[in-house]
Amino acid sequence: MFKAFYRAYLRFLLSRYTRELQVLAAQRANDALAEQVLTHEAEQVRARLLML
Repeated sequence: MFKAFYRAYLRFLLSRYTRELQVLAAQRANDALAEQVLTHEAEQVRARLLML
């Protein structure tokens, strides 16, 4: 049961990071640093999700 909640939490984080990346891309095409940080975080969450 814990695994299902953790998976749901990771999916929530991934969708949040994805939305934030889309907003950044629309608002600040030149803000490469913030985009890199969020991309890195999203990749880490994806990796954790795949390990489940």
